[in-house]
Amino acid sequence: MRKFIWAAGALGLAAAFTATPVKACTTVVYGKKATTDGSTLVARNEDVGAWSKHFYVHQATSNGPTTYVSEDNGFKTSLPKTALRYTSTPDGEQVNGHQWIFGENGVSFSNKNEIWYMEIGSGHTWAAVRVPDNKYAVIPNQMVIGKLNLKDSKNYMASTNLVKKVKAWSQNKKIKLAGYVKGTVNYSKAFGTNDKTDAIYNRPRMWDGQRILTSSKKPSITKKSYTES
Repeated sequence: MRKFIWAAGALGLAAAFTATPVKACTTVVYGKKATTDGSTLVARNEDVGAWSKHFYVHQATSNGPTTYVSEDNGFKTSLPKTALRYTSTPDGEQVNGHQWIFGENGVSFSNKNEIWYMEIGSGHTWAAVRVPDNKYAVIPNQMVIGKLNLKDSKNYMASTNLVKKVKAWSQNKKIKLAGYVKGTVNYSKAFGTNDKTDAIYNRPRMWDGQRILTSSKKPSITKKSYTES
């Protein structure tokens, strides 16, 4: 079963629950049978600050940089010389002389036929799910990829030995990692959150998107999950 957040809309109802400014960075994706013209759509709302935003197109290359170093924490990793074309929307201003990059937190891969959505857990693992053609999804600042059926490679992918890693971590008393049951990983439970902060900051976006765009549904705003099997 696909345990993924099938909803839509970046509507940021956090303002209804708190006096602080709304910060509702949200990704919305549509399969080709969920749009009127048969297009696949990937949209991103990014509002971490009031400064300018930039849309960059990074062209495909066969001779790109072979090392990436994070400007935020100094993390370093190797890169292949060959890279596909991709886009990003980093922030455009400097804070205390530091350029805020934030090329965004999840990764969407799309062409005219399909969309895959990928999440990275703790910098050590990754998982990706194919968005069904007749579905749309909303992804707030919260991990949403759920139960992985890695035997179904047409719809699920993950980093090498993910199940073994999560199983080992879940059995480590110091780690106490949730999300592993009988050989299966629930990715968002293993690496994400679903707490009181999410109840105010993340889940209302999914609730209101589903309420408006799938009017036949009457979800409760107090639900802890807005998934569709």
